[in-house]
Amino acid sequence: MTKIYLDNCCLNRPFDDQTQPRIHLEAEAVKTILKLYEQGHFGKSINLVTNDFL
Repeated sequence: MTKIYLDNCCLNRPFDDQTQPRIHLEAEAVKTILKLYEQGHFGKSINLVTNDFL
C-alpha cells in the first residue's frame, strides 16, 4: 500500500496566492489528489496520511 502524506502546507496551498505558477500547480495537484481519493479512484492501494495535530 502506498501512503501519501499531506501536511498543513499542502492543505493550505489552495488558499495561497494563485498568481504564482508554482503555487497554482501545487494547489491543483493537492485538489486533484483529494478529489480522486474521495471518488475512490485509488481503491485500497493508496492511504492518505495526515498529522493528528491537524
